[in-house]
Amino acid sequence: MFNRTKTVLRSDIVALLVFLLVSACQSQLVPANSTLELPSGKEPNASVSGGVTYRERIALSPDAKLVVEIRDVSYEDAAAPLIARQTIAGPGQVPIEYKAGYKRDDIDSRSLYSVSARIVESDGRLAFTNDTAHDVITRGNPNNVDMVLVLVQPPPDTVGDNEDWRTWVEVPARVIRANLIPNEREQFLRIEYYQSTIEGCARRGSKSLQVNEYDIVATVTLMQPPQTSWAIPCEDEVVQLDEIEPKVEPLEPARTYRVIVNDQVLTTLTVPDPELGFTHIAESPIENAEIRPRDGASGEYELLVVSGLSKGSSCSQFNGYEIRRSEYDTVEVTVTHHEVSDPMVACTADYPIVETTVPLGSDFEPGVEYTVVVNSDISEKFVAQVGQGRSPPWVHDRSDSMTHTQDFQGKVAIVTGAGRGMGRAVVLRLAAAGASVAVNDLRSEDAQRVADELTDSGTKSVAVQGDVTKSSDVRRMVDSTVDTLGAVHILINNAGVLRPTPVIDIEEDEWDFVVGVNLKGTYLCSRAVLPTMRSQGWGRIVNFSSTAGKNVSTVGGAHYTAAKAGILGFTRHLAKEEAAYGITVNSVCPGLIDTEMVRDTISEDRADAYAASFPIQRLGEPEEVAELVAFLASDRASYITGASLDINGGDLMI
Repeated sequence: MFNRTKTVLRSDIVALLVFLLVSACQSQLVPANSTLELPSGKEPNASVSGGVTYRERIALSPDAKLVVEIRDVSYEDAAAPLIARQTIAGPGQVPIEYKAGYKRDDIDSRSLYSVSARIVESDGRLAFTNDTAHDVITRGNPNNVDMVLVLVQPPPDTVGDNEDWRTWVEVPARVIRANLIPNEREQFLRIEYYQSTIEGCARRGSKSLQVNEYDIVATVTLMQPPQTSWAIPCEDEVVQLDEIEPKVEPLEPARTYRVIVNDQVLTTLTVPDPELGFTHIAESPIENAEIRPRDGASGEYELLVVSGLSKGSSCSQFNGYEIRRSEYDTVEVTVTHHEVSDPMVACTADYPIVETTVPLGSDFEPGVEYTVVVNSDISEKFVAQVGQGRSPPWVHDRSDSMTHTQDFQGKVAIVTGAGRGMGRAVVLRLAAAGASVAVNDLRSEDAQRVADELTDSGTKSVAVQGDVTKSSDVRRMVDSTVDTLGAVHILINNAGVLRPTPVIDIEEDEWDFVVGVNLKGTYLCSRAVLPTMRSQGWGRIVNFSSTAGKNVSTVGGAHYTAAKAGILGFTRHLAKEEAAYGITVNSVCPGLIDTEMVRDTISEDRADAYAASFPIQRLGEPEEVAELVAFLASDRASYITGASLDINGGDLMI
């Protein structure tokens, strides 16, 4: 993290840092319980906003107050005139946000100004003691100031002494906003994000920054315990933190760059043209704003903003936009431009109009009304529609849409024995919902044929020939999937063989073969994917058992029945072991399904006779089994583990 500049404490323990204050507003709302004092008696038309927090768990009384002051500190040997004072009565607990207004006419662009803050308890004592140090962070951004009471190092990991953090998983941080800090000799990217303050919920993960042509791409992650259905609600108590990332290479003047953090476009910015001279960033006057679904991107919304350049084309240049998402149902958008700071420069009288398309993304819960605020001037509302949005990752899904809850976009699945029958049907079902799929089969030509089907339909896939009874083949299958498709989120243990041999005639080799493919293969494949699934904190394993595992096989032998019963026991045990890592393990138990393997084992007349004996008088279809498998692999089944679900037309009812 960027080293923060410490300031000297005055006798009243007010934290102070000098910075250049420019005419700009934030879209943050003024607290309702605040009062504002301007000695000049003028009405405010600009503001500076920020947040106050501290790392210690000190509870403030309901009658405490936060006092924020803006002062002119240009002269060291003279008193610092007060420009504005905001007092927030009963501010609640940290983090406390403020928005101190001031009059632009009271600010001289050649002077230096300070923002100070203090919290006073109801009995008049300060909420902080003399042995603490305040850290006021502006980092050159005059629109936002964070005042943080820090201990020796920022911020401590909220991990209990008894927590086994080695089992934790790395997840993307929930990002609030990101911006390139202006008016700095070096360029720094500031990223604000949330981290839980509940003990045992979070510790810092990794961070990275790179520039890909005109994209500034950053990641910020947290380490969290594996997700479980009984996990504590870590999002109930969070603190707003930030990371400061140095930008190594200089940005090109007059070029517009996108800032992308954790795959979200949060900001665009344009480096000012050197011919403009000394400039500052100002909010652009907004003429119009309109929310609309994004064309060609299902589930996403965008904001069309029409703004103006108030100082004319000779003295101003469009900068970009910044998206802030600090509240669940509110999106704040700030559109800015560069304008010449020297008031003596003659500017053209034209008023250029700029149209900007701001991507709002798809983190919206269907049926919920959202508000988009643009430069504090315009407020637009919209209701996210079913099928036109997805719930934010920190919000529990309440949608009844099957499409929504079985969306496998971004997921990678391995399906064994997928060259034919039920395996192929599962591959096609997962791919249709957006999954990338590794197609495994003992016969390489069968695996390649199915993989080619997916490729022709635009789905990322890879064919992996392999024998699931050989650990070397299984390791190669998993490694190839990760190398080609990037991960493994879903494993479908479908590979199986069927032999109708009576026990008296079963040779040892045949026993080993049937039990090996059905049961040992399930074990080897499951074991191979566990490290990857554990590291990402999410996984779905669906094993193919059978009605034979609960009763006896209709067409198979005792080795088949024993193997399928073993899969049920293995499923329950593995489910118990892996639940703490966010991995669910379940089984499906098909009855007589109309597949090539069944048709190769029994005659058509015998199949018809079996079908006539079922309550639903037909054989099952592979696609019907694939629907059940897709359900167990989806988020809709997140509270199901260790289960075995029957799909047999009523042949077995228990």
